[in-house]
Amino acid sequence: MLFGPTTERLCHLTPEHPKFGDKHRSLGLLGRHPALLPPRLADLLRSLAEQPQLRPQLSRVHPGLRWLFPGMVPGNPISTHGMTQKLNRYGILVRTARNAAPAARAADLPSSILADVTGMHRHTALR
Repeated sequence: MLFGPTTERLCHLTPEHPKFGDKHRSLGLLGRHPALLPPRLADLLRSLAEQPQLRPQLSRVHPGLRWLFPGMVPGNPISTHGMTQKLNRYGILVRTARNAAPAARAADLPSSILADVTGMHRHTALR
């Protein structure tokens, strides 16, 4: 939720999606653009990507395609509803987190850049 992706996008991540640099500068590719990930998150993603899948894959639709978050149906990722429930159990409220992520990123930008990127007046961006 750190970068505001949809739950659908999270569910469809494969082990090939995250890319990793060295241990101190972990780079994640969770969309089209690379983003610097916090080391703990990068380590968790790396361990997920490297672990073998334990569920039988006899009836996989696409041989070779693996999911970071496999679902109950072989060959399919976890459902968005299932992912949302799991995140909620850990205190991560999906809607709140997705809405807060852009605001948190915007707070890190200088107001002049924020105004240019969003098209708002520079005084509004400053507030």
